[in-house]
Amino acid sequence: MLVLELVKYLRESVLDDTGGTNIAWQDISEEDAAAAQLRWTNEELTFFLTQAEREATRRAALLNDNTGTYDITTVIGQSEYPLDSKVLEVLHAELNGRQLSQWQTEDFMSIRSWRDKSNTPTAISMDAGTRVITLYPKPIAVDNIEVVVRRMPLADLSWKKAAKTSPEIPEFHHFALINYAAYLAYMKDEANTLDPTRAGSFKSLFDNDYPAVSMSAEVRKLRNRGRTVSYGGI
Repeated sequence: MLVLELVKYLRESVLDDTGGTNIAWQDISEEDAAAAQLRWTNEELTFFLTQAEREATRRAALLNDNTGTYDITTVIGQSEYPLDSKVLEVLHAELNGRQLSQWQTEDFMSIRSWRDKSNTPTAISMDAGTRVITLYPKPIAVDNIEVVVRRMPLADLSWKKAAKTSPEIPEFHHFALINYAAYLAYMKDEANTLDPTRAGSFKSLFDNDYPAVSMSAEVRKLRNRGRTVSYGGI
């Protein structure tokens, strides 16, 4: 769906905020919104949809990227590599056709002096907080590690381009963004917009579609339960 279509539905069918009879809300500027008796500007509603897309993407594996954009060029003797802030998770990594093991922090801690070991990397780990990739062992050659990542949308939605652009996530998920956008709209702290009860009901609808604990996280939990780690290169 186009951004304009989403804003139109949100404004006309959910928020009932069209400014009254014979008001062409699509043409109302941000500065004139109050005079047109609009409780939310078009730019605000577009911003809320941007946040909804980001939140849905955080909670579910909606955008996987295997374009090579986030591949890692190794440096001899360097174990840590920063990733783009858009990257949420490394789903797959391989070096010279060999898949690298996905490790957690505790896996490294079980190896004595692991930071000192050098060889062809056999394992990879990502710190979700810092977006830093750690390779084990430290590379002994310059290579290209091909990665598949789960990432955030590359750009925010824009009201200026609302008639030509759509959210990046698959169209199947576009309509569900309305609920989170409505939640944010009713949490706007002004007398004629703040409505925690309505906000909570729309938030619940969104949470039903996209639980706070993502499905991908649950899959990783099941995958790692009872997992035996094979430490290559020790």
